[in-house]
Formats: sequence, C-alpha cells, structure tokens
Amino acid sequence: MDGDDRVLVSRYVLLDRSGDVVRAPEVPFEALRAAAPRTVVSTTRYDDHTYTARLPVFVRDAIVQAT
Repeated sequence: MDGDDRVLVSRYVLLDRSGDVVRAPEVPFEALRAAAPRTVVSTTRYDDHTYTARLPVFVRDAIVQAT
C-alpha cells in the first residue's frame, strides 16, 4: 500500500454566489460520520491472484460555492 488507500464518503453542500444554500443533504454530517464504519475490508480477485486490504473510512463535508 502506498498510504493513500482509503474509502472516502463525501457529503456535499451547494451554495449560490451569495453564499445561500442551494442544496444540502437531509442527513446531518454528524449522523453520517456516526453511521460510517471506521474501516472496511476489500478483497479484489483477478485470475488466481487475491488481494485483501483493511481500509480506513474518511467522512468529509464538502462545501461547493458557485462562482
């Protein structure tokens, strides 16, 4: 692993040019973070090769504003 392997859960809030909320998820950030697991196990198989990794889960709140 190169240290960048992870699962990312993103919650997006969209703002207009004035900074007013145009769209936001119904689920609050804290509820999403509480519901997300701390890690997940992922297994990939190709031909007769198998790779299994335990990956950390990161939850982020992304705010995007129109320009």
